[in-house]
Amino acid sequence: MGRFSSLPIVFGLMVLATSCEVPTQTASIINGLEIYHGDLLFSIEEPTGDGLSDAIANVTEGVGGSQVVHVGIACEEQGRMMVLEATPSHGVWLTPIDKFFEEAEYDEEGNPCILVGRLRDTLGLGASVERAKQYLGLPYDTLYIPDAKQIYCSELVQLSYLRPDGTPIFKTRPMSFTDSSGDICDQWAARDARIRVIHKLNGGLSDARNAALDVMTGQMVMMVDGDDYVSDDCVETLVKLMDDTQCDVAIGQWCMFDDNNQPRSSSHSDNIQVFDREQAIKRVFYQDTLTNSACSRMFKA
Repeated sequence: MGRFSSLPIVFGLMVLATSCEVPTQTASIINGLEIYHGDLLFSIEEPTGDGLSDAIANVTEGVGGSQVVHVGIACEEQGRMMVLEATPSHGVWLTPIDKFFEEAEYDEEGNPCILVGRLRDTLGLGASVERAKQYLGLPYDTLYIPDAKQIYCSELVQLSYLRPDGTPIFKTRPMSFTDSSGDICDQWAARDARIRVIHKLNGGLSDARNAALDVMTGQMVMMVDGDDYVSDDCVETLVKLMDDTQCDVAIGQWCMFDDNNQPRSSSHSDNIQVFDREQAIKRVFYQDTLTNSACSRMFKA
């Protein structure tokens, strides 16, 4: 602790191709820093001994390699600067900015370890903060599922800070994609006995699937690649299809997403088709309705 403090670190997070709105409200001066409505406050911590928190910090890098563990939104309410944040103990709530700084870690010189982020272009910033307020009262998302039913801290920012066309300013980036150590996966396995983690040399996609098939114990199996998303009811829907039709394989539909995680194309249909073994093989062979992809499929084990 101590390499990073709130003194004079202020950085631009995003440049938009529109004119800037200069802040007109009075800044709050906290530990010598000017804090404006809409600023992002990033908490920095050294390893705490909490396995999951440390694993998240290790793959959430801030300025100068700092380890970011939390983010809140500076928010002026009735002339008082608050921090709009999502925390495990309170969910999405407003806390006085003084209290936010008091609970930060401090370096050897007595400075709070907080980075302040400010958009270089503040067009629509007020709307972003108001959008964030709509999530007040929602519980904290301990499973970190980005579905807006429960909210974790960075999800609150990602959902609220949008461009004028409605696309997110900050793209989502799954934490495990940057975790070369595998610690995050191990921490999830420690929290949930249903999760099993295999550490192995990279042998390709099929080799990874086969390694998992060797240790699985369930009655059904579904392949989900690292760049896939699944809907909340995906597994439930496919299992119901298998029960209703007594089939060995259930195949769902899928859609492509653009760089902003917005649906780009979809083959959605409520039509259910049932094929026998020979029909299914022919359709896969000729790529007619069925493909040889393992995505969006549930198999009997």
